[in-house]
Amino acid sequence: MHITPRDVDLAALIDEIADSLGHRAQEKGLGFEVMLADDLPRHLRLDPHRLRQVLLNLLGNAIKYTERGTVRLTAETVTDAARAPRLRLCVEDTGPGIPVQAQARLFEPYEQLHPGQPGSGLGLAITRDLVKLMGGEIQVDSDAGRGSTFSVELPAIAARTTEPDAASPVAITGYRGPRRRLLVVDDSASNRLLVTAQLARLGFQVDEAAEPGTAAAIAAGSPPDLVLMDLAMPGWCGYAGAHAVRTACDRPDLPVIVVSATPLTHADARTLGFVTALLKPVRTEDLLDAIGRVLDLAWMAAPAPPGRTSDAADQAAPQPPVPEAPGSSVTAPDDAPHSPAATDDAALLAPIRLEIEAALDLAAAARREDLQEWCTALADGEPALAPFAARARAFVAAGDWTGLRDWLQRWL
Repeated sequence: MHITPRDVDLAALIDEIADSLGHRAQEKGLGFEVMLADDLPRHLRLDPHRLRQVLLNLLGNAIKYTERGTVRLTAETVTDAARAPRLRLCVEDTGPGIPVQAQARLFEPYEQLHPGQPGSGLGLAITRDLVKLMGGEIQVDSDAGRGSTFSVELPAIAARTTEPDAASPVAITGYRGPRRRLLVVDDSASNRLLVTAQLARLGFQVDEAAEPGTAAAIAAGSPPDLVLMDLAMPGWCGYAGAHAVRTACDRPDLPVIVVSATPLTHADARTLGFVTALLKPVRTEDLLDAIGRVLDLAWMAAPAPPGRTSDAADQAAPQPPVPEAPGSSVTAPDDAPHSPAATDDAALLAPIRLEIEAALDLAAAARREDLQEWCTALADGEPALAPFAARARAFVAAGDWTGLRDWLQRWL
């Protein structure tokens, strides 16, 4: 997960969230209130998709567990001498409350305070992680019988302009031209899995290695077009690893992008013999931007407007690339699109396991509205997942809960 801050009309964002959930409160006979402080800045710089995910989850829980009374969302800025200004968002309810002894495990994965209720017990764990990613904190104030208040505090960073960027995020679905082979070298299996899964589903042929010695052996047999090299690995540095791979495939000019948890400038990377540097955790946008520039790729993309999942992206998808026969050197024509995500489910970029398990629980309970919100949040949080969300939304629209569960199970 990563964040993408931009200038946001905060009041408009909160109004949108309130509109999407207010009717659920009304259906239960609950009061639903939104209170914005008079001095609340109209525009702040933050990640609207992640903030939407946080508030949808907190408000959704408040409505789900409250049987009578009111659910309230308040927003204000707080300042003190020791800290920079903070945006404070509070979700209050008049529900059953949470015993003090249960609060310590409230944000742990798979913990369910009410086991009989639908859900995977992942929502608050994901919410906590998202808040931390945004540089904030989340707390709960509650006790049995007196309702609950969840408070989120985030840095109140002033917008750079008073005209928030309204451009739609773009979901890259593939690229045009010959199929490219990439080599990912990283001692972390989870890092390799994350990167290779994203790239393979965009049409790249991806090899991976846990250390440069193995990478050199792979490169000798299947020379890559580009290498993504971790900077620090047991017994190796990225510079030595790049040299080993280049020597193995006899390509001293082989482009290598260094990936590091230590910030490196582009100039530093070039001095060390790399074409550029990426900072861990690598954002999808940065990764694809760097690969596109180095390989001079023509990306294929479908717009994914905020709050909407584009079914049209699937319907208007281009044709698949020409497959390579085993041992064949035949490649696709230069103008052939490489977009396996448009051809079959196996090529879709899937979300993390926690998200899929949460959707499975909602499908088991046939919670149509919650699944629609899940699809929207998925596409909002990561535009590259928009095609996956669109496919899931098609099951929801048809009310095919068995089909949706079977389809989701394939991704676990």
